[in-house]
Amino acid sequence: MRKRALRIALVLSAMLLPCYSYADDWNTELGLGASVLRTRNGGKDAEQDLRPNVYLRIYRPVNSSWQLGTSVEWLIEEATNWGGSENVLMWRLADLDYRLSNNLAFSFHGGIARYFREQPSYGYGYGFGLKYRLSSEWIVAAELTASDVDVSTDVPTDEGRSTKDDLKWASVRLSYTF
Repeated sequence: MRKRALRIALVLSAMLLPCYSYADDWNTELGLGASVLRTRNGGKDAEQDLRPNVYLRIYRPVNSSWQLGTSVEWLIEEATNWGGSENVLMWRLADLDYRLSNNLAFSFHGGIARYFREQPSYGYGYGFGLKYRLSSEWIVAAELTASDVDVSTDVPTDEGRSTKDDLKWASVRLSYTF
């Protein structure tokens, strides 16, 4: 799974990089918010918790309707300990916005996810959402993201052994663009 995820990342990066050369200027978006994370491993019941969310995005407008970028999203369980922290880190290889009006945009994203546990988990993630521009600098966003990650340990379940974590989270964030 790790090799496949790395290959996908390299192919998508190679496809996205030429697109960046057609835009005039880079923009950076830094956001803080909260996420409700739903975790399910194998046959176990899902667990939910509320976590802080940090978001960093670099993007460029492609034309008057589209923005193309890449971003990192971090759902924090424990900021100082990464090994068994259950932090979630997602590199959104493609983070796209389509403007519906001057202030409203539909967003969708896809990329690579990392779930920090006793045994590391890697996988892919994808999602969508809405962004509303409050001013030229401030943006409010609401997004849904799903991720399937493979963990390199056996977790006993009623059906046998499981090696898959299903993560889903809903986020609300306030971002500053500069």
